Amino acid sequence: VRVIGATNIDLPSAAERGDFRFDLLDRLAFDVITVPPLRERKDDIPLLAEHFGMQMAREQEWLQFPGYTHDALEAMLSYPWPGNIRELKNVVERAVYRAWDGEEPIGDINFDPFDSPFRPNQNQTLKQKPPTMIDSLGPNTITAPETAFCLCSESSRFERQMLESALKATQHNQRKAAVYCSLTYDQFRHRLRKQGML
Repeated sequence: VRVIGATNIDLPSAAERGDFRFDLLDRLAFDVITVPPLRERKDDIPLLAEHFGMQMAREQEWLQFPGYTHDALEAMLSYPWPGNIRELKNVVERAVYRAWDGEEPIGDINFDPFDSPFRPNQNQTLKQKPPTMIDSLGPNTITAPETAFCLCSESSRFERQMLESALKATQHNQRKAAVYCSLTYDQFRHRLRKQGML
């Protein structure tokens, strides 16, 4: 059996941070291929756009795929593609779907389907965001110790502090406090027991 995995994160850095197991990294790293982002492989863009376009044209039951206008291809070549191939596939499928008949080369390319004069204002949405548990603890609650410390002890102390804050915010109603922490009632009770708070 040969296992092939793909990821968009830097696994060695994740392992050094403790977010990924070193032993698993060693098992997976028989051979590693780092694929450049799509914006660094501009020659692939027309080929992939044609491939996805033909696939969508078949789904639309077109007799043929008419291709793209020169301006549409130039727009795709100059776009940075932060979403890489998945984003290119979505853009192409959206363009083909909106072309309807497929008799003329496709020239209408919409990179951002959320672009609208009626889109909710992002700053306004952020202002209306409800306070989180971290917010309720205050801005200076979490500070990194200046000397070596025990992560387990510090994590336990922080968890206890959050549980106490949740209980205080819900007038010590454990069911409401569990919802406040996005936990089930049993999970919340288990954490209380673990902290010696029952």
